[in-house]
Amino acid sequence: MWITYYVEVNLTAIIIAAILIFQTARKTSRGASSNVVFYISLWLLIIMCVGDIAALTLDGVKYPGVHFIVIAGNSIFLGAQAMLAFTWLVFFQIRLKLIRTVVSPRTVLLVLPLIFFLVAIILNVFTGLLFTVDSNNVYRRADYIYIHWIVELIYVLGSFVQLTYAIWKAKNKIQRREYTSYFLYFIPTLIAGGWQISNFGSSTFQIGVAISSLLVFMQIQDSQMIRDELTGLNNRRSLRNYEDALISSGEEANLTLFMIDVDSFKSINDTYGHVTGDEALVQIAKVLKRALSHMPGNRIVIYRYAGDEFVLASTDMSIDVINLAKKRIQEELDSINNSKVNPYTLGLSIGVASGRCTSTNDFNEILQRADDSMYQVKTRKKRKTKQTR
Repeated sequence: MWITYYVEVNLTAIIIAAILIFQTARKTSRGASSNVVFYISLWLLIIMCVGDIAALTLDGVKYPGVHFIVIAGNSIFLGAQAMLAFTWLVFFQIRLKLIRTVVSPRTVLLVLPLIFFLVAIILNVFTGLLFTVDSNNVYRRADYIYIHWIVELIYVLGSFVQLTYAIWKAKNKIQRREYTSYFLYFIPTLIAGGWQISNFGSSTFQIGVAISSLLVFMQIQDSQMIRDELTGLNNRRSLRNYEDALISSGEEANLTLFMIDVDSFKSINDTYGHVTGDEALVQIAKVLKRALSHMPGNRIVIYRYAGDEFVLASTDMSIDVINLAKKRIQEELDSINNSKVNPYTLGLSIGVASGRCTSTNDFNEILQRADDSMYQVKTRKKRKTKQTR
């Protein structure tokens, strides 16, 4: 009866993880750092379940070699569980943009409790500090099993503290809503983990992790639906989500929109080919990211609107900040053009419009004014080019 229960629970978690691994490999960009960490966490979940099956189904079974398998299964289960908690902390660190890649000074510091615990698992084979397996091959918790709980608690609390701080420091309601939604991912794991700790012999943690992983996967899929595949920027659908969130907030936000168009982009495509044209768009995306990072005031969100058009959106921007944004963008463009890395010159025409936004009509009107302003800039550039010929 109990053996069937253990196998069913673990196989269910393994099947969920295997499906998510398959879907992640097919439909998500595993090149993104957070997706790599998520992918690793799914394999850790499978390894943890395999260890649990080996440990629990053979617990109390007297047969040659079983003693070693029970010790190894429990060691693998505990080690994979701690590694899983660590990977989730790193995952949220990347999602919150506290780190960019898995390998960073912050990650090196955070991995120390995990290393300490993995060493403790190895030493446990000789000391029985964490658990013991008696002559009847029965597993029993030892006096220092709490080390395992403390290490996991460090990572879980670390994630909670980071999320809470990120929500508190969020620059706008849209960002705050995104960070708040991350708390939902912890609920299944925390409930299942708490139940397993307080009810010795139960095996629920892995199901909680599997459900949480499913929620994370759904969020990743949703995120990719609002991301431009080429540049990695938010796409047009994401801009409409921004609009909906802004309007539904109930506040009369002072919205500023930049409409940006790449100068002579058709000429780049016709002369050098569409592959080079795509590379130019990727470069423009990098220019905008570098130029608009660490800007004063509210965060400026960058969107690829259509083709070679980009939109920037923010709220409560002063004239000085708008002009600073334009200046930084031009400086980044000049830096690339002066480096002569491209056989062409990159240029941007930028139009800006601001206004109160309480409805879709308001949003569309501001966007249209920004578009009109951009075309006026583009027209002046064409006239100036003709005059200099």
